[in-house]
Amino acid sequence: MAVYGVDVSEADGNVDWRQMKEKGIGFAMLCAGCGSGTIDLQFRKNAEACNGLGIPCGAYWLSYAYTLEMAGREAAFCLETVEEFDLSLPLCVKYDGGSVRYAESKGIKITERDVTEIVEAFCRKAEETGYNAVPYVELDKRASAERRAFNL
Repeated sequence: MAVYGVDVSEADGNVDWRQMKEKGIGFAMLCAGCGSGTIDLQFRKNAEACNGLGIPCGAYWLSYAYTLEMAGREAAFCLETVEEFDLSLPLCVKYDGGSVRYAESKGIKITERDVTEIVEAFCRKAEETGYNAVPYVELDKRASAERRAFNL
């Protein structure tokens, strides 16, 4: 039997979690925030609703890091944001085409190795505090298959 979940961020507005549960949603991955401490405007509300209704949830942080130090700071912000909630699913770091474009706007060329190291640094910091941390990597779909196929 398939289990269906949702990826929810502030872009989705106010989610009716009771209705989601009634429709049989099995889990939720919630955007906690991005970059150097920008918290998703709906995260707290979504996490409280999922915890209150018994919907298993995890969270992700959209990374704009292009150095290992930035990845560590982002992980610290993320951990502080999610610490009061019950995350029964992994804590993820999301690195996508927007992350790469942000680095490029700062004159930084991001390589596959850079992405791997940044994501691993974030996950290591999260795992040190007891979370199961995993990468959530999605690069620009217009990019070549080679550029999207990171070995994480």
